[in-house]
Amino acid sequence: MNPMNKKMKHSLCLIALIFLIPLSLVSWNTKVQAASLKGSDQGYVFTSVTGESVSSAESGKTTVLIFGTTVCGNTRATLGSIAKSSWVSNPNIRVIFAEISSKSLNAVKTYADSFHCSAITFCYEENRGGIFYALQDYTLTATGGMPFTVLLDGNNQVRNVLSDAQTAEGILAEINKFSSVDGSEPNPAVNTFVKVPGLKAKSGESSIKLSWKKVSGVKGYYIYQYTGKKWKKIATVSPGKTSYTVKKLKSAQGYRFGIKAYKTEKGKQVLSKSYASLYTATNPQAVKFKVTAGKKKAAVKWNKVKGADKYEVVYKPGGKGAWKKLKTTKGLQYTKKKLKSGETYTFAVKACKVYKGKTYTSSMKGKTIKVK
Repeated sequence: MNPMNKKMKHSLCLIALIFLIPLSLVSWNTKVQAASLKGSDQGYVFTSVTGESVSSAESGKTTVLIFGTTVCGNTRATLGSIAKSSWVSNPNIRVIFAEISSKSLNAVKTYADSFHCSAITFCYEENRGGIFYALQDYTLTATGGMPFTVLLDGNNQVRNVLSDAQTAEGILAEINKFSSVDGSEPNPAVNTFVKVPGLKAKSGESSIKLSWKKVSGVKGYYIYQYTGKKWKKIATVSPGKTSYTVKKLKSAQGYRFGIKAYKTEKGKQVLSKSYASLYTATNPQAVKFKVTAGKKKAAVKWNKVKGADKYEVVYKPGGKGAWKKLKTTKGLQYTKKKLKSGETYTFAVKACKVYKGKTYTSSMKGKTIKVK
């Protein structure tokens, strides 16, 4: 399954879960309360089948947080493997199961009893609350299907999100990449530093300049472009630079770029844990237009610009001062009426490309006419 299908599957799963939770049970007060259950240290608050309040994160401990349902075979397989593992009772690890389809207390308690493992904390909610909001937050980057196994370190930071059925051995191997809960050293070949901060883009007609904040101690940066199917490395940047310009791009075209820092630890190359990425677009080409003066009016006509979604007509009375917007249109002409005879006006047209909610505009150059 390719990444796009996986992401779609995950998104559809979350949407379906929303409808599984009876909306009639959700009050405004409940929503506000649940949204406020997250803090920098305490995480989200769940309710266990024994009636205790359970935080999704605990300072100084690794948390294995499993979002799933009592009717999911992969969820049962994952919990069953953990229940039989040698590390489930490790004092440095917590294992929490969070039921995401609003099953009743009795249903989840019966489910918990079937594993015969007191080291796993089973949590539920019959109304939308901490589990619902934690699911949305912690599994934002997840792909694949249930269960979603979230690994949190002792600082309430998400270190990995696993999808589908997992084995206890596999989960422990992932934990050991960032924590020494079993007494061993973390795997030196696994990234332990965060993604590159402050990634920004400045658009041109056929180029995009990427810039970011410096990451200390790295050997350099890799620049990537997402082709719609996978990330492709397009450039390597030295550690002393914090910008790179991608050239020879199509105008008025949407793009996605990413960056990772890299360094060497114990002779092995280590990359940032995740991509810093953004969506951006190139600006449209300049509009070719003409202005015809008429009696107390001016007719502006222009050629279609490839990739443009709309056009903005602006003018300056007397040819001075700031540009004033006249019209935004998808058409190729506009007539400004009620002008003063004998006066001069400067008109211009700029093409606009809308991508991911942001508008990218072409350069423009005014043309001045004298109204009849």
